[in-house]
Amino acid sequence: MLLLERASASSKCYPRFLLTTQNVQEKRSVLSRDTLICRRRGNDRALLPRCANVNLGETKNGDETVREEEQRGVFEVVELFSGIGGMRLALERANVFNKSEVHFTAIDNNCNANAVYKANFMNLSSETRVLEGNIESFDVERLLASSVDGCEILTLSPPCQPYTRKGKNRGEKDARSTALARIIDIFEDAGEEKEESVGTRTTALPKRILLENVVGFELGTERERFIEALKKNEYHVKEFVGLSPETMLGVPVKRPRYYLLARRKELFRSFDIDGDDPPWMKSQNVTTAVEDIAQYLDKEVDVGLDVEEKKIKYWKFFDVVNVSSSSSKNNTDNVASTFTSGYGKTVFSGSFILKNGDIAKRDVNANNAYRLVKDDDNESDEDFAKRVSKSVRYFSPTELCRLHGIKDDFVFPPSLSMRQQYKLIGNGISVHVVAKLLEYLFK
Repeated sequence: MLLLERASASSKCYPRFLLTTQNVQEKRSVLSRDTLICRRRGNDRALLPRCANVNLGETKNGDETVREEEQRGVFEVVELFSGIGGMRLALERANVFNKSEVHFTAIDNNCNANAVYKANFMNLSSETRVLEGNIESFDVERLLASSVDGCEILTLSPPCQPYTRKGKNRGEKDARSTALARIIDIFEDAGEEKEESVGTRTTALPKRILLENVVGFELGTERERFIEALKKNEYHVKEFVGLSPETMLGVPVKRPRYYLLARRKELFRSFDIDGDDPPWMKSQNVTTAVEDIAQYLDKEVDVGLDVEEKKIKYWKFFDVVNVSSSSSKNNTDNVASTFTSGYGKTVFSGSFILKNGDIAKRDVNANNAYRLVKDDDNESDEDFAKRVSKSVRYFSPTELCRLHGIKDDFVFPPSLSMRQQYKLIGNGISVHVVAKLLEYLFK
């Protein structure tokens, strides 16, 4: 009997279903590889995504027994909260693939993000599976155990809203944190199992882990739980708070973030060996020369980037980047602010490009950043707003991609609006920064 039920998911792009089974042996042949989604329901085991080295065995009494074989020479990557594929781009940039074959399993509950991921990665030589749904709907233990000794790396960029002021800093009380809590549960259970079995662990855990989130995550109970669980499972752990592209690498955009790196002690050395720190880590307290932001901009500007009239009236709150300023090169006070998923929707979600520098001055109360200033007291706010409308524009999605380390050959499906592209990029990561962290993690 094959049971079909609707999956719980916050994304409402289109209905998704989970397949559960009491006797799937006779039905297996009619199921495509992309429909095999895994989940636990009570004592029943749901079907796994058909990972490269996990094979379904004989079915007995309604349960599947799984025969797991380690495929030699295969580099297994599990991307949770995969978004548009920023972690994968960073892995490729860091060139950490030390085996001949690479398999990717990416999970996200946003259909637009998954569409972008598929458009950029599904036709490559590496084996790729993109699974859609909430993390809680999947048997994550099985995904992490994609080989006998665990996958090569687990990457996570869980929802940041529970740890932000806008999200009211509700932490574990926020429903959006339940997916991360489920993952932490797996590591806690594995740690308890290891203690009970006197040092022997049967659960296969990732060899390496990279987690990214907003600054503020380090104050939450989820971080404390995860660190404790990792230590019980004998991981080396290193954390970074506030790493940002402009201070770390001189990329002219702010994106301070929390990062956690972990690797298993029985396989790798400690992070804290003297002389092991890369140059960017040693120079964190040194002012880094910031690149000219003009080199990240489009040569031809789309007219669709003009700021809407209804937003122009909020010009006093605009954070602007003065690309016409000759001092923008190697200057730390002309850096774009953090772009969030609300860019294009609110005026507080990232910088605007100032085409005419005559209406802006540096604000000493805002870290010497550029702000729009009305010099003539006799000029009405309405008249000044008209001048502003001709002098500022949005960054284009392509420009945002460049600032975040995404190259020009990256594509978005034509069905996605500019606003949807902004949202996906704002929910992403700095590929520049994560690539450097991955190089360090894989040393």
